[in-house]
Amino acid sequence: MRSGPRYRASRSPKSNLHLDRYAIPGLKLIGRSCYDRAYPPLPVHRHPSIAELCYLEKGEQSYQVDGQEYHIGAGELFLSAPGEIHQSASTVQERCVLYFLWLEPQVDGPFLGLPEAESLFWRSFLCTPSKRVFHPRTDPRGDFEAVLYADSNSAQAAGTRVLSAVLSILLALKDSANAGDEPPLSQEIVHCLAVLGRTLHRPLDIDELAAECGLSVSRFKTRFREETGLAPGEYQLKLRMQQAKYLLSETDMRIIDIALEMGYSSSQHFASVFKRAIGRSPSEWRRISAESPPAAMPTVLDVDDLQEIPPV
Repeated sequence: MRSGPRYRASRSPKSNLHLDRYAIPGLKLIGRSCYDRAYPPLPVHRHPSIAELCYLEKGEQSYQVDGQEYHIGAGELFLSAPGEIHQSASTVQERCVLYFLWLEPQVDGPFLGLPEAESLFWRSFLCTPSKRVFHPRTDPRGDFEAVLYADSNSAQAAGTRVLSAVLSILLALKDSANAGDEPPLSQEIVHCLAVLGRTLHRPLDIDELAAECGLSVSRFKTRFREETGLAPGEYQLKLRMQQAKYLLSETDMRIIDIALEMGYSSSQHFASVFKRAIGRSPSEWRRISAESPPAAMPTVLDVDDLQEIPPV
């Protein structure tokens, strides 16, 4: 992958690029978050004038918009409209690779410099979305990267490349909105998930799972990621952490016993994996779950610049 000199220098796993340089009306910012471990959740916030479009390349995330929860997996797009209150829907931001694009539909003048009728259409589409989660038929990652790296080698015609890529992303969004929901999981993968759920205490055996599905190992790995958005090992970890959180909060089982039940050889190994995935140690999770204080009304941050969000 080409290096992107326009990324803001930061120790944060989140990098972003302001797009004002291209003078394209309504095009504000693009960024990429690469979390190799669990990070604190996004605060409650809204973008008064910004529509935010996210593309999840790897992993999974959960968001809450105006009190309703949405889950997105790898390969999916998520849209929040200007002024909508949103936040992370879980206690952490999961490990993932996520692209985000900020657009200002109600900018003065024609949105993206488009003809009036098209400008009005996109303003309506982005400000009053009929759905939140989209399943694009083609992978838009190349278009997001085209915007990020448009002038990494030469600024010549960079604005044209950026506009072309942004329009391609929006058209993929529109086509997905018209296409309806994704088909359900195949019978093979449903069976595989059932096997994984019954064998959390065992090490992952890819050969055995592939045989259970009647697929070659290479085909199984591809199908599993295509349908679930995660590799088999990542999915097993997700199931283990879900069960561990339940056992910690709803039972009196010792942490060492939970560790052994989840297939870990020691409580130390389990605690290390749990904290990396969840962001808290098992004992912290148990204590916080036991306290369960009433939720206070959160302060809503108005954010139209990424640097206004508290750093992770």
